[in-house]
Amino acid sequence: MIKMIHAGYKNVEAVNFHYTLDDKHSYWFITNMLSPYDMLISGEWKHFDKNKIIIFPPYTSVEYRSRHGEKIENNWIMFETDENFIINFPLPFCVPIHTIYQTGFDYIFHMISIENYYENIYKAQSTNHLFHLLFDKIYESYYSYYKRPETTMINLRKEINTNPNYPWNIEQMADRLNMSPSYFQVQYKKTFGISCMKDVYEKRIEMAKKYLADSNYTITQIADLCGYQNTEHFCRQFKQITGITASGYRSNSSPTI
Repeated sequence: MIKMIHAGYKNVEAVNFHYTLDDKHSYWFITNMLSPYDMLISGEWKHFDKNKIIIFPPYTSVEYRSRHGEKIENNWIMFETDENFIINFPLPFCVPIHTIYQTGFDYIFHMISIENYYENIYKAQSTNHLFHLLFDKIYESYYSYYKRPETTMINLRKEINTNPNYPWNIEQMADRLNMSPSYFQVQYKKTFGISCMKDVYEKRIEMAKKYLADSNYTITQIADLCGYQNTEHFCRQFKQITGITASGYRSNSSPTI
């Protein structure tokens, strides 16, 4: 049985909205974020893009907020249940899952909100069907998005090799593979024998070597092209990795007459 408590469809909250739910509540809470937001996970605030859905079981704390100066929009439901397909759902709880085809999720949340509002003859049956559909779509989204080839560790590294100048960071890479940052770092090094950020830096320096040897760009321009916002940082990292200064490398790479 599923007993609805509250439901919201495309709710727009105030600027700087901050929501907190302690771990004493006995009901389930699902929120589907339609705008970027921050969420407190393991004592640390994490940034997430829009179109994420999170399932919170009873007795788990919830805390999220809008980005500074922005409004937050979401779908959400609170309910009680003893249904096994929810209690034993095979995907992780309290973890944001990207929603494929958000319009479909909007429709489901809208229908659930309608059923919650009206006292229809078949309300219980309709609500149960809609929850089955919702959880099926969450499962479908997870495997369509996170298990697709371009989100595997190998394909992530291929993208780093191709675009080392992109502003890569650990949190962003981990989120793409639906891993915690700490777990992602362990798995990346275990897979490739190098830390993810060291891999990024080495690929950037390889790109810089090509520019130094084959172009007339200044060292400042090359630093910018390779993803560095600070020339001194680029020069320091170049020497640390290669054992020679960037200008020295350019001189040694110049053709002799």
